[in-house]
Amino acid sequence: MRLRSCASLVLALAALPWTLRAQEISEGNYVRLSAGSTAPVNPSGTLRDWDHGTGFALSWENWESVGGGSPRAGFGIAADYAQLPLDERQFISTFQTGQGARASSATATSTKVWTIATDLRLRIPMPVIMPTVNFGFGIIDFHPSSVHYVATDGTSGTAAQKGRTGAELSIGAGIDRQIAGPVAAYVEALYRYGFTSVGEGIAAPGSACLQAGGCDALRNTSFGLIRGGLRVRVDR
Repeated sequence: MRLRSCASLVLALAALPWTLRAQEISEGNYVRLSAGSTAPVNPSGTLRDWDHGTGFALSWENWESVGGGSPRAGFGIAADYAQLPLDERQFISTFQTGQGARASSATATSTKVWTIATDLRLRIPMPVIMPTVNFGFGIIDFHPSSVHYVATDGTSGTAAQKGRTGAELSIGAGIDRQIAGPVAAYVEALYRYGFTSVGEGIAAPGSACLQAGGCDALRNTSFGLIRGGLRVRVDR
């Protein structure tokens, strides 16, 4: 569903009638609703134990022109939420119990990642589509789930990972295409970097990692996002 949805939106944009007139956006307030894929980028520490997952985003933005003409920049507030499933193979490769036994299997509910940020979108005038360059600044919260494991010596237990919270910066690009009336379709790709170098790694008593520093959560977090959805004007 994640990447397929984004690909379907791209095809829909391409199938719309072409026009030589530049795509513009009217002054006013807009709401964006989207879904897509969220994936750790070059993960370190405990973030390595989590795979790419599904993310959702909701944002409000305002576009106002300066000196007349179509607006060139939009400012808004956005919130997004993602669920990252456990990467069992990665967890098993780096985890051992206090008695030195390796984990043979592991399960966990999806980890949650929340972000609330202010957004700035800069419009690039172009026919047919409306490309934008996007910047964001806000707060990110990485809240990992506890991992339940079974060790090779027959014992079982839980590895509790500490969460991380910090400031985040994001940069990306998107493409909007008007569909009808106040509704437009859009796709975008973002790189998000969270300054979350606080907290601990696996904190269950007697737990350890095979590699030195492998459980260290004193690292920043980075994610790549690909998503698509609808932009709707909410005033007239």
